Amino acid sequence: MKPIFIKSSLIDRKYYLRRKLSSYLPENFPSVSENYYLWNCGIEGWQYCPNGKIKPTANWLEGIEDNPTTYIIEGILNPLSEKDKYKILQLIDRGLQQAQIIFIDSHVNLETEILSLVNIKEIPLPDYESLEKILTPLGHNHQFISDCLGLTYGEILENVDTQTTLETIHQLKRQKLSSKGLKIATSPDVPDIGGMDLLKADLAEIKDRFHPSANAIGLGPPKGVMLWGIPGTGKSLTAKLAAKMTGALLVQCDWNLLYGDSVAETLDNLDYMLNLVDILGKVILFLDEGEKALSGSLDGGVATKMTGKLLAWLQDHTTPVVLLMTINHLSLLPPEMFRRFEYIWFFNNDL
Repeated sequence: MKPIFIKSSLIDRKYYLRRKLSSYLPENFPSVSENYYLWNCGIEGWQYCPNGKIKPTANWLEGIEDNPTTYIIEGILNPLSEKDKYKILQLIDRGLQQAQIIFIDSHVNLETEILSLVNIKEIPLPDYESLEKILTPLGHNHQFISDCLGLTYGEILENVDTQTTLETIHQLKRQKLSSKGLKIATSPDVPDIGGMDLLKADLAEIKDRFHPSANAIGLGPPKGVMLWGIPGTGKSLTAKLAAKMTGALLVQCDWNLLYGDSVAETLDNLDYMLNLVDILGKVILFLDEGEKALSGSLDGGVATKMTGKLLAWLQDHTTPVVLLMTINHLSLLPPEMFRRFEYIWFFNNDL
């Protein structure tokens, strides 16, 4: 039986290990048995957990036996040390048939030689239907549930009760999103822009393509659009106008704040952003000065990996999300990214 590696935040982990997320997670997601063994860096050796209660027992690798038991190893995957890597390989070589081994951490940072030997899972962000199951019994309405999108199961269960207000949720969400370089603009503060009739005609067409009937015949919204021109020509203002004209939610991304302490954390932050906009519905994802974000050459290849992940998402996602990117210097943009933009608007300055 292959070991299972799960990406989960600390607060989600708390409820997952207490078996309180079972009814919300996908059917094929590994469940925690009533009695299991737990190991992490903050406790001495294995802890036996009957019904979630901790009781000390033996050392972690040596204490694993091939019997119908769940063993959970917490907090060693980001980064995975050489010592722990070889312990995992030893564990796999034993060919355990009955024991279920679960490694769980906030970020899973593995080498390629390990990836093919394990199954990797991630506790997903809850969608509207999942939040409805949790929040409707607490007396919360549609607006409250919608505003909770983007929070994890653990954050909801930890912070929401029957008395929780929308302002509390907004404060929690702003704090979380800002730490990940994201900002949701509630209402674009722009009435109109003079001229630009051709651009406005394109935006009217994009608005029509957001409609479900257009998507039903294969005319969904474009995956990406570009605003290209020198600084100070109104590109960022036009992004706000685009959100207003199409009726889409404007999500602004500060690419630099996606960078974390490790490559795994950085890529997970990007994953979170893409998963978030996918569940929010009709969205314009605004990335300002995108060529600076995607052309990093001195970051050990992290920007290249992020560009690859963004390209894969642009290719595969089917949700009504449009990436709107402003560009000052087109020559700095990776060529493979340029081909993903269906609309390209050039902002000239004749002065």
